[in-house]
Amino acid sequence: MDKARYERFHNIIDLLESQILEGIIDTDVKDRKGIVTEFMYKNKRFNLSLPVVRAASGIAELAPLALYLKYVVRPNSLLILEEPEAHLHPELQRKMARVLAMLARSGVRVLVTTHSDLLLEEFNIPMRLNNISREKRRGLGYGEDEYLNVSDVAVYLFKYDENKQGYITEELRITEDEGIPEEDLTKVAFEMGETHARISHIAEGK
Repeated sequence: MDKARYERFHNIIDLLESQILEGIIDTDVKDRKGIVTEFMYKNKRFNLSLPVVRAASGIAELAPLALYLKYVVRPNSLLILEEPEAHLHPELQRKMARVLAMLARSGVRVLVTTHSDLLLEEFNIPMRLNNISREKRRGLGYGEDEYLNVSDVAVYLFKYDENKQGYITEELRITEDEGIPEEDLTKVAFEMGETHARISHIAEGK
């Protein structure tokens, strides 16, 4: 990776490797001609090194992203990720959202499909951070440039249309105060809460 590109994406790569992967994806297994034959996952904490194909599913899923950031990505690159929250603990889902928001801020065009309300809610945070100073962003544990303009984000909901007997896309309106509407994702949580409440009511009535 050339020096200028590394410096531009250093913080993003560091967040992905140190806090999500907890290790690095390396390309040091090569044949006699210097061609990479196997990608390795190296965890310094446990002094562990093993082929990516034998690593945990979350690591294997994110290995291509780590390599893309190190060797390919540039401003105006297009990054497409399908359900980047897959196989990740909720806290790591939040950190993944931060990685993607930082990439978008750095000029990379990011296209994501997701079913995660956690991911969407974390995307709301850099949009809200846009309204406070760099110093206050640092005080909250975010980088100086870790923010997004609402105008730079677009969200589309894929939903089934009974009349058309197929799926349609609906652009959702994003606001600085409320962020991304999440009714279709959070309604499941509300339904679960209502079920718990009914069970509690029945149990108390015994």
